[in-house]
Amino acid sequence: MQDLGANSTTKLEVFYKPRLRPRRELLALWWSRIVRALPLAATICVFAVTIALGLVASPSSDDYCRASLAASHIPASVLGSYRHWSGRWMEDAFDISAFPARNFHKLYFVYLASLLAAYFASLWWFVTSLLGKTVRPAFRAAICAILLALFIAGMPFVGETIFWATGAVSSVLPVFGIACVVGFLLSPPNLSQPIRYAFLVLACLCVSGLHEVFAGILCIVLAIGTLTTIVTRHPHRSLWVVALLSAIAGAAIVAFAPGNKERALIYFAGSPPATWRQIVFGSSYYLWASVLGGWFLDIKLLGATFLFVCNPAIRKLRPAWCCEFNLQAKVACASGWLLATLFPFFVPQFVNSQAFGLPARAMDGVYATFLLGWFSTVFVFTRTAGAEQEESRVRNLLVLLASVMLAVSLIQAPNTRDMFRDLRSNAPAWRKALITRMDAIRDARAQNRLDLVVPQLPPKPASFFYIDIGENPNVWPNTCTARYYGLRTIRATAEKK
Repeated sequence: MQDLGANSTTKLEVFYKPRLRPRRELLALWWSRIVRALPLAATICVFAVTIALGLVASPSSDDYCRASLAASHIPASVLGSYRHWSGRWMEDAFDISAFPARNFHKLYFVYLASLLAAYFASLWWFVTSLLGKTVRPAFRAAICAILLALFIAGMPFVGETIFWATGAVSSVLPVFGIACVVGFLLSPPNLSQPIRYAFLVLACLCVSGLHEVFAGILCIVLAIGTLTTIVTRHPHRSLWVVALLSAIAGAAIVAFAPGNKERALIYFAGSPPATWRQIVFGSSYYLWASVLGGWFLDIKLLGATFLFVCNPAIRKLRPAWCCEFNLQAKVACASGWLLATLFPFFVPQFVNSQAFGLPARAMDGVYATFLLGWFSTVFVFTRTAGAEQEESRVRNLLVLLASVMLAVSLIQAPNTRDMFRDLRSNAPAWRKALITRMDAIRDARAQNRLDLVVPQLPPKPASFFYIDIGENPNVWPNTCTARYYGLRTIRATAEKK
């Protein structure tokens, strides 16, 4: 038998090399898995505190105004609002039909939880259309959950869209509706052609009817997508054209409502029109302070983006819609994301020179637009036709660091900290005082006392948006609340209990 020498390699050693220190390697593997799971654990914590605080939430005066309207009078109520207050016909129709006439305050958490479920379902459809069905469902669900947690933890005003149903329906639900429309256009289901067109027309009209600003965003996204599909002669370009025309029609219905003009005369009476200098400088300053100074430099966003790009399951994806039209897809995603994010900041200046800021709930919707557009653009720009990059120790260390960074930043986000603080401090006392008020209203109704005086509530939790009744029984918060409970008048005393 030939002696191969001490430093030679046998055939057995080629296929099997004994591992050194197997216990240490196993321990490092388990620690790596635990660290990589930290963002999902932080996401669960964000959801848990949101749900716990949502159980304490109660309808605000705007909710009572819609809940007090009879469902049988939906057409008349929507038409009256369209003529004298707002063109958001779909928002009014949705609220009046969804909010029940009885036990609304007891079911309020159900509505808030249903909206969160609707957001998750929309993200599921959008992510599936973007990435494809080859990605495991559990992994897609994790992506949707982290995206939703990023939205909750990072939105500018969590109280106006997470714990207030009316604000969520008008300013956040349309963004996720836009995501559903885009997801349908990217991968239309196996439906007959007439059903596809009918669904698109109805969806675009309904999404546009929720809010005029987001109707404009829908038109921008569909216009860029339509132009791209026409240039590339995409087989589904006719669907994009129909969707764009429907969105333009829906935006016109909302924007040119007579009620918008009447409401503007009430809020902006006597104010001079905006000059071009105010439009440019006012919008630019507000854009820099809100978006460039906060959203782009957010640690949560940076960590989630790095994990999204470096994930092996994401790196190997090569969707046909993205790779066949690589340059066009990059230009469409980048321009659509930038225009859709920047457009809302310039809208108030065209309405009135004093309105440099969007309403808080509208800013939450713009933030949702920013997030969805950002990750879509990042996904398109990181698709290459080359081979996958091999794993390296440096990359693995960076992934672990990004996982810790994302998890800590989700827990330490101002919204998350405020919700935890509210649960520990004033939320229980506020809820107890609210239940006491509800009992007093029920007793008054049972005794046929139609003019009721109740004590004021203690300070509301900082995470909530809540307009309470006041001392004047004739202001709209009092009249809407009295109408809902079947009272003649209701007012709150100055003393707090």
